[in-house]
Amino acid sequence: MKLKNFTALMPKNVEEVAYNLQKYGDKAVIKAGGTALLPEMKLGLKVPDYVVLLNAVTGLAYIEETNNGLHIGAKTPLHDIKNNQVVKHNYQVLAEAAAAVSAPGLHYQSTIGGNICQNTRCLYFNQSEFWRATKPACFKTGGKECLAVPAGKKCQSVFQGDIAPVLICLDAKVKIASHGKEEVVSIKGLYTGSGDKPLRLAPNQFVKEVIIPPLEGKKCVYEKLRERGSLDYPILGVAVMLEMEGDEVNHSKFVITAMASGPVEIAEPSLSLRRLDDEFIEDAANIVQNKVKPVANISSTPSYRKKMTRVLVQHALRRCMR
Repeated sequence: MKLKNFTALMPKNVEEVAYNLQKYGDKAVIKAGGTALLPEMKLGLKVPDYVVLLNAVTGLAYIEETNNGLHIGAKTPLHDIKNNQVVKHNYQVLAEAAAAVSAPGLHYQSTIGGNICQNTRCLYFNQSEFWRATKPACFKTGGKECLAVPAGKKCQSVFQGDIAPVLICLDAKVKIASHGKEEVVSIKGLYTGSGDKPLRLAPNQFVKEVIIPPLEGKKCVYEKLRERGSLDYPILGVAVMLEMEGDEVNHSKFVITAMASGPVEIAEPSLSLRRLDDEFIEDAANIVQNKVKPVANISSTPSYRKKMTRVLVQHALRRCMR
């Protein structure tokens, strides 16, 4: 399909980006790498009047480590993140998650900001205009039903990002900018859990920076399940964080992606103050598997993904043991 006509805006700095979003509101979208936006525009899923191009914007692509953690500009390509020596040495799980996204060739264009702000996906929504015209309107297109889960009372499109669950495990924050204002919020608060409006961002706001605190005493890994070894979105992803003191787990956190309309966080008090051993791994795998409720809206059955949640949690925790 051809792209619908739009006006391209070329701001030179962050202030001009904020000004354009303030001026045009929901008629405008931001394009950084475009690896998610352009396919949506070709399918007619997004039809903006204005596209704010970040090509010439300076000050949004950087990786800096300070005393209070790691700062990453939203326009930083995934290729730079996965190959950065500071990230690989001190925040290895982030490098792993960046490398797991899509295919290596796209990592030069894909950005961390675009990845964490990606739209939810649906078997009925992510189709051509011709295909969608044969179906009634759903929640995501202004209707009053969910075509994927007919009994559902809200949009059940699925969030399938790789990096967001890792950042939630690491207690990361995001700096959100708008015209004349900036605020720092927990990345967990960026997601609404609603499929039709997955991000808690106003039309005039955009993510400017990701901030990750130091990982002292923490072990964190990410496991991804997909149909092919490259390109595919996850049909299941599990990020695991353990706060350790010696071989004892003081606190654990599990964040699941491709399970619902936002990242699903599971923290179980009964797993605290326990030795990291085979019994802990089995108990954790059982708890997480029992708590997840997969949505039937991606190219894999809920029952399979529920079973594989247990397997991925086991794999992740055994990696932590090593």
